[in-house]
Amino acid sequence: MFLLLFCGFSVSAQKEVFFTNIPKDSAKVESLHGISIGSGINLLSTIQNLIANEKLYSIPLSVGYFNEKRIVPTITFVSSLGLNATFSQSRLYTKISEGSYFYSSSDPHYKNDFSLDLSAGGELRWYWGYKRRYGAGKAKLNSGWYLSLPIGVDTRLIDTYKSDFFSNYINYAGLGGSLSLGYRRAISRQWFLEGNVTLLGISTSLYSWNKKFNLSSPYISYPTGISLNAAYTFK
Repeated sequence: MFLLLFCGFSVSAQKEVFFTNIPKDSAKVESLHGISIGSGINLLSTIQNLIANEKLYSIPLSVGYFNEKRIVPTITFVSSLGLNATFSQSRLYTKISEGSYFYSSSDPHYKNDFSLDLSAGGELRWYWGYKRRYGAGKAKLNSGWYLSLPIGVDTRLIDTYKSDFFSNYINYAGLGGSLSLGYRRAISRQWFLEGNVTLLGISTSLYSWNKKFNLSSPYISYPTGISLNAAYTFK
């Protein structure tokens, strides 16, 4: 819904036309680099928490540098490096006995947590319909719809979450990839807004449990993740 509202705004907003003398047949996406800041939600988890009347939440905030390079007229490769902070509220479990913990849904307790990750990623993007938008003067900063295949790796720098149950667990790094649908809208000559939804995702992590290293089983997710970013590009 958030992505649809964002796209609706882009359609109903006043049209900006950027004129060019380059023929439409030679139109190519731009190579860009800059700084971005963004956030997002897991729509399915949010709905589940509302239905169950749970006071759980997770608010991510990311900031980083990106470099988008044209590789063919309508396809780019985006590399990125950044920091991802997450403010969350999680369940507080009560220890009953050694190795036994209890959580009461009738009398729930929660605790606030904070985590900070260092992340790096790469992403292939296809801006379909770009030449048509270019001819209409609506392709500034690669504005329009795109399909992307992002992959990324992250490692945790700070984590305030503490639990006796997970005292022997350490998460070293996460690796994930997805298929995403997105829309970009230039709001000035150097600023753009961008929203996307994850159509399909897969992730795994490297961790240790009782000092033994393991690679978690791949986890597959479906259309639940929605994100919005604002970016400033350097010219």
